[in-house]
Amino acid sequence: MALTNKSLIPDKDARHCENALQIANDLKGHPSIQKVYYPGLNTHSQHLFANRYYS
Repeated sequence: MALTNKSLIPDKDARHCENALQIANDLKGHPSIQKVYYPGLNTHSQHLFANRYYS
C-alpha cells in the first residue's frame, strides 16, 4: 500500500502546482487584488529561478 501511495506523489504535486497557478492567475485578474506574489507567474521577479528549481 505504501509503495502505491508514493508512486502517486509526483502526480499530486503536479496537480497542486497547476491549481496554485490557476488560483494566482484568477487573483491577478480580480479587480480587488492589487498584487499577487507567486513565483509561478511570469510577472514574478523570481519566475525563471522557480522554473529551474521546481522543474
